[in-house]
Amino acid sequence: MDSKRSTMTEQWVPVAGGEVRVRRFRPSAGSGTPVLLVHGAFLNGHLWDGMIEALEASSQQLDLIAADLPIGAHLRPMNTGTEVTIPSLVAILIGVLDALGVNRAVVAANDSGGAITQHLIVAHPERFSGVLLTSTETADNFPPRYFRFLFPPLRLRAVMWLTCQLLRTNLGRRLPFTFGHLIKRQLPTPEARTLMGALWSSRGARSDLRLFLKGADPAAMKRAEAKFDTFASPVDVAWSAEDRIFPDLDASLLASSFPAGRRVADIFDAGSVSPLDQPEQVANRLLALVERTTSQ
Repeated sequence: MDSKRSTMTEQWVPVAGGEVRVRRFRPSAGSGTPVLLVHGAFLNGHLWDGMIEALEASSQQLDLIAADLPIGAHLRPMNTGTEVTIPSLVAILIGVLDALGVNRAVVAANDSGGAITQHLIVAHPERFSGVLLTSTETADNFPPRYFRFLFPPLRLRAVMWLTCQLLRTNLGRRLPFTFGHLIKRQLPTPEARTLMGALWSSRGARSDLRLFLKGADPAAMKRAEAKFDTFASPVDVAWSAEDRIFPDLDASLLASSFPAGRRVADIFDAGSVSPLDQPEQVANRLLALVERTTSQ
């Protein structure tokens, strides 16, 4: 983001079992609507870089918060023995907001970050004024059916290592069981290194990711879904029109599960990880949600 329009700060926030890197993009003058950005597994907060850049052209003042969760390419692994589950990740995100002095925020999420966010907003509804869910797991598709056969072997150290080494290569990233059906465009190696490079070299990062996959609990997703009617703030659901992982029907069902939920325009020419394929479109959906939350 242009330094004339915004400033970026980076800090390490202490959390239970370690610390997480948080990058914050704030208006250079005045304050903005806080927006918490939640990425999915195998990636880090750089997922949102394209969207953050696109938002620079907007007149809307936003305070964008991108944290690296310990579910993929985080630079500092959690301490040995630390639990990496959705409840612990919810606690980390609340801890980040607390550390930054943010009492209430909009939240935007993608992929498994959306599953975490669904738990987040029902556990702490008072902390969130609106939610943007792009293609993500739902209670009926967690873990995703498409990848479900991979979860047991990926819990093994050797299989996780091999998979992460595949992600070093263009061909490996295009395989159907890696990112081939998640990202539509080619992901150049330098960009891939920023997004997931820690998994290539860090045993600790891979260990944290394996713990997250081991803790995937479909029953917990069902319990969260049962509480959606208690979350009254606006929820916008923006699916990828060409999604091959998350069924289209799930988008409509997810939106209708919230009292103030709605399905907005699809993200076109994108795989499931739409913030990488079409950051400008995702930025527009976020701006529409923020306008909706501030006009209430």
